[in-house]
Amino acid sequence: MGFFWVWSVMNRLSEIGNGLGQIEFPQIKTPEIKIPVDETADWKTYTNTEYGFEMKYPNNWYSKEIKQGIVEGGIYFSPEKPDELSETGGIIFTNEALNITIVQNSKKSLLDFAYDYLNLASAKKYETEKIEIGGKEGLKIIDACEGVGCGQPKWQPKWFVERDEKIYIFNPGLSDKIEVFEQIISTFKFIE
Repeated sequence: MGFFWVWSVMNRLSEIGNGLGQIEFPQIKTPEIKIPVDETADWKTYTNTEYGFEMKYPNNWYSKEIKQGIVEGGIYFSPEKPDELSETGGIIFTNEALNITIVQNSKKSLLDFAYDYLNLASAKKYETEKIEIGGKEGLKIIDACEGVGCGQPKWQPKWFVERDEKIYIFNPGLSDKIEVFEQIISTFKFIE
């Protein structure tokens, strides 16, 4: 009897095992984990100790500090190599460059400063947006460029941030490289 009982149990276990092999279990899909890639990791770093900041820009771009000239002074970042104009100190690539100008604030709010700087009183269309640059609250102002030099009406952003009574102005000129410029600005940080 013991033999038949063991044989019976083994037979039932075998049937259960066969039944389990026929069961279709749902497939569990593991989510694909994407590790964010820092697209700016291998970019060049520009450091300015006089004004206490650094930022990255693409390896195949140029940077140039201009004190004065045909165009507003400042630091220019461009995919185009600057053509020096020694008699004026200016450069030619202004329409394809991100210009950073640093000016002393005259005790105005950042919005009032930007309003006067961009002459928004005469602007037909503009939008403001609060943003952060280098850990400081800033402004992004988008105004419509209309008239000579603009071609069709074109919306152009400008970014403003203040630190230690200085206002840092990021101006893309009439360039279409706004996405790259925003990526460059996202790497901007103040240093001590």
